[in-house]
Amino acid sequence: TLAVRKGNVDYGGRTTFASHENYLHHRPPAELQPALAPHLVSRIVFTGAGGFDPFNRRRSRFVLSPRALFMRSVAATSAPGGLALVDGRAQPHCAGFHRQHLVCADANRSHLSMFLRLGTTALVVALIDAGCAEADEVKLVEPLQALVTVARDTTLRQRLDLASGRQATALDIQRHYLRQARRSLV
Repeated sequence: TLAVRKGNVDYGGRTTFASHENYLHHRPPAELQPALAPHLVSRIVFTGAGGFDPFNRRRSRFVLSPRALFMRSVAATSAPGGLALVDGRAQPHCAGFHRQHLVCADANRSHLSMFLRLGTTALVVALIDAGCAEADEVKLVEPLQALVTVARDTTLRQRLDLASGRQATALDIQRHYLRQARRSLV
């Protein structure tokens, strides 16, 4: 018997393991969490570890982020079998701040990918915290469905439905945050 395991997904047992991240912020978590979702959905285009769809046993299908396919809610307290894109735990660990805990990312051995994951997310959290993210412009109609779409989109061309009635690709959403960051520098 040959068992193949890559990163944070056990394909034999359909189990996943988390790569944890924490970000401090001042904005109430109920405001930060939904505003952060579009970034978390779209960042897998440069932070996904790559792998195979753990739920498709009939044929091997490459996906950008195997871990993304395990997410079951947008914001909730993550627990085995009920993983959330944004973890709703309230554990600040310091005075004067809230701590946003995330366990939605792939484990990744690429230093560049890890740097981009942490750096861009810290920047987006800071933009949201400062009221400069304009997150409503990229708010997704169905964040979990968009996450699955992006995870399976190896062409990076799939369009996602936005709450505004428009559509955007994952790259368009990341470019939105880049524009907001550049605007905030001035």
